[in-house]
Amino acid sequence: MLCFPSDAEKFSLGFSWHMQTPLNCLPDDAAVFFELQHYKLAKKKKSVKCYSYLEGMELEAAGAAVLEVYKKPVDVKRKGRPTLMTSKPMFLQVTRCLVQH
Repeated sequence: MLCFPSDAEKFSLGFSWHMQTPLNCLPDDAAVFFELQHYKLAKKKKSVKCYSYLEGMELEAAGAAVLEVYKKPVDVKRKGRPTLMTSKPMFLQVTRCLVQH
């Protein structure tokens, strides 16, 4: 379990994720979603706190990407305009590494 002070300006989660599907096999409207979950002790379950996503050309470029963070519920169909998590600037920074096979 990770604990962060409420006034923390940033925190780092060092993990890697490998997408098994080649980019050229993804549909044009594909997106990769990132969910930040927290544990609700009273309900004894995990819940989505906020989310972000990469889509389109963001998926195909290597290097750092700075993504806006949105309020739940997660809209995987991306039909409407998502609501920002806070009125203050809040971003998820990811680093994309592309591997040629």
